[in-house]
Amino acid sequence: MFIGATVAGTVGFGLGMTATPVLLLVLDPRSAVLMVNTAGIAVYITVMYQTRRALPIRAMAPIGLAGLVGAPIGVYVLSSVSTSALRISITVLILITAVAVAFNVGGGMGRARPLGPILGLVVGALVSGFGIGGPLMVLYFLNYRWSSEAMRASLAFYFLLIMSTSLVGYVVAGLYTTERIELVLIVAIPVLVGFGLSGLLLRRLNEGSFRRGVIGVIVLTSLMVLARELLGL
Repeated sequence: MFIGATVAGTVGFGLGMTATPVLLLVLDPRSAVLMVNTAGIAVYITVMYQTRRALPIRAMAPIGLAGLVGAPIGVYVLSSVSTSALRISITVLILITAVAVAFNVGGGMGRARPLGPILGLVVGALVSGFGIGGPLMVLYFLNYRWSSEAMRASLAFYFLLIMSTSLVGYVVAGLYTTERIELVLIVAIPVLVGFGLSGLLLRRLNEGSFRRGVIGVIVLTSLMVLARELLGL
């Protein structure tokens, strides 16, 4: 979670993709998703505050609204699908999105405005239900050639809407147990420390090189989780 918060604070996405593969080695999928999305709220509130002046609100409003529609779908999936199916689904989705970002798939998506809300809905369901999916939104945003500040502001705005809505859904679905709440409180400190480190990295580190290194770690840990699950079938 420390590393995930550092990544998310630096490039504006990647908390779930970085942390979830490792969390799945020691936690059940529901606990891992709840931990990532609950802790992520604090990270994205701070990023949103830092970059609020760069937010392209007109472009983001329809995408954010569509994400709010998708979030309850993800909550339903998280609360109803079996643990093993969730674990394998999350890992496969992580691998697909990691490869997509690594090879910059999506360069041909263009600036098709109808695609934005559709993608917003799909990623909203993925984030709330599986804790990942953000890179798909990043691929779409890259076509707009926004500045890094505008990109971080847009991602923070979107994820904050999705994660806040998901939190309400998790409460309604009864997914917050005492143990899961304790886990969230435990990781709060490393998350805040990781986010603090991201501020230093933003000034000193090339974001492209940093992202490529993170994706390498994501792919490796995802393969480990997937191999363990397949061997257990």
